[in-house]
Amino acid sequence: MQKQKDAVEGYRSIAASSLKRSGVLTRGYSCDWQWTNRNGERVAAISLHCIDPSNVQFSYNCDGKPYDYTVQIEWLPCHMGGERAMFLCPVCNKRCAKLLASSVFACRACVGVNYASQQRAKRDAANDQAWKLRRKLACDFGALDAPAHYIPKPKWMRWPTYHKIVSRIEEYDQRSLEGMVQQLKMMGIHL
Repeated sequence: MQKQKDAVEGYRSIAASSLKRSGVLTRGYSCDWQWTNRNGERVAAISLHCIDPSNVQFSYNCDGKPYDYTVQIEWLPCHMGGERAMFLCPVCNKRCAKLLASSVFACRACVGVNYASQQRAKRDAANDQAWKLRRKLACDFGALDAPAHYIPKPKWMRWPTYHKIVSRIEEYDQRSLEGMVQQLKMMGIHL
C-alpha cells in the first residue's frame, strides 16, 4: 500500500495576496505575522520586513534554530487592471501564491505535499460530488437514506434547477454504487 503524502491543509501557510491586502508589501513596513488556534491563542509567528515591494525579509525560529532570509515578490498585471503579488519560492525560484512553513518557507512542490482532495481515491469522486449537490438542496442524508428523488425542493430554488440537480445526484449516486460493487468484487464478495 502506498503511503499518502502530507496534505497542504496540514501546514501553516502565508499567501502573497494576504500580505498585499494587509498592507505588508509597502516599503519599510514591519510586522509580526501570526497563526492562532481555534481558541484564538497564538501558536506560531514570523517577523516580516518589507525592504521594497519586491523583497520581504522573513525572520523566525524553527526547532530552536534562527532563520533570516529574503523572499522575492513578483508583480503580475491583472487582466482588468491592478497587479497581483506572487512569491518566488526561495528553494526552486518558481512563482507561487502561497508559501508553506517547513524549516524554510517554500512552495508545496518543494515541501513535497499536495491537496487532500488529490489523495482521495478516484472511486470516491462521484460520492463527493453527490454529497456536494445534496448540500445544495439542504439534504444531510446519503443515497441509502434518501434517494435523490425524495429530496424536497428548497423554497427559493426554481423547479428546472432543482430537477437538474436531482438528475445529477442520481447519476453520481449510480456511479458511486457501481464503484462500491466493484470494490466488493475485488475483495471477493459477490452480490
